[in-house]
Amino acid sequence: MISVLRRHLLSATFVSVGGAIAFFAFVMATVNMLRDLLAYFLDGRLPVLLFLKLSWLLFPYVVTYALPMGMLLGVLLVLGRMSADNEITAMRAAGLSVARICAPLYLLAILGAGFALFINFKVMPEARVAYHAQFDQTIRSTALDFIKPQTFVRNLLPNKVLYVGAKEGDTLKNFWLWESDPQGRVIRVWHADEAKPRFEAEEATVELELANARFENRDDKNPESTRQPPLTATFHDTKLKFSLEHALGKATVRRKLDWMTWDQLWAERRRLKAEGAPRTQILKVDLTLHQKITSAIAVFAFTVLAIPLGIRAQRKETSANLGIAVGLVLAYYILTVAVGWLDRVPKARPDLLLWAPIFLFIGLGVFLMRRVDRV
Repeated sequence: MISVLRRHLLSATFVSVGGAIAFFAFVMATVNMLRDLLAYFLDGRLPVLLFLKLSWLLFPYVVTYALPMGMLLGVLLVLGRMSADNEITAMRAAGLSVARICAPLYLLAILGAGFALFINFKVMPEARVAYHAQFDQTIRSTALDFIKPQTFVRNLLPNKVLYVGAKEGDTLKNFWLWESDPQGRVIRVWHADEAKPRFEAEEATVELELANARFENRDDKNPESTRQPPLTATFHDTKLKFSLEHALGKATVRRKLDWMTWDQLWAERRRLKAEGAPRTQILKVDLTLHQKITSAIAVFAFTVLAIPLGIRAQRKETSANLGIAVGLVLAYYILTVAVGWLDRVPKARPDLLLWAPIFLFIGLGVFLMRRVDRV
């Protein structure tokens, strides 16, 4: 009989937790896609297959947040429903304690915490690096798509405006380039019959080969003066080279500490210690290690707290349980963010303080469980 009850509770919780994790992951992934990918997809700079691949690579990142939240909400929903339907009361009447009834949930929470550790230290870092590397490479390789025929392009180069009359393959026809001073006055003008751009993704630069070019240079101090004619020159062939970091940022994807695996974080820590780096730099690595571990243990901590809350709440309503879950999650992340502000104060040991919310939630869960078991 006990095994039947446990299978019933475990299967119901597994389905509920899976649905809650999928819900939170979908919402967070959608927000990230709308913010980072949608504009480039609608502009045609991200092919459909690449858009889908990048969207898929977002999920390991959002799962690190969705897993604790989903575990919390799933347990609240199942136990709230079972308590409201008096199923928990019937089990206790059969002589089972609350701790014994919920033993499968603790096992599920331990397995969830282990899975979260694997995600945080292996899957998420690799997916995050692959996501940014492919996104960065694609956006840079299509950077010249900013140049549209018969359109003034103002954001590609600082203090410069581009205009082309037509595009024939890689050749720009009737090419114009105006360079202005900080007051917006034109000080230099390039005009060419044809321009062939060559983009260097690694360096984030563009080189323009101009054919039949004409150059006009005006007085920097008074470019609008008509007393002194501008200096002009003509070129049969010439080249111009510009940096696109203003529009694209730096060309390389810098691996952040959050994007490092377990081995990479420890290697970085050993390197900093060997080089005699300041304690604040080493502390940032320690904070990342402890943050990844505590965010995984939060799956277990949330479950320990959700079990007595779900039994005491006795609610079937999804909205009520969702409100409780969101409130607890917000409290947890506010505490962890507040601890993160101490990253420049090594004496405060913020790496150890990250464990305070975990012990607080577990302690509160144990206290409430004892009260529930005595009722």
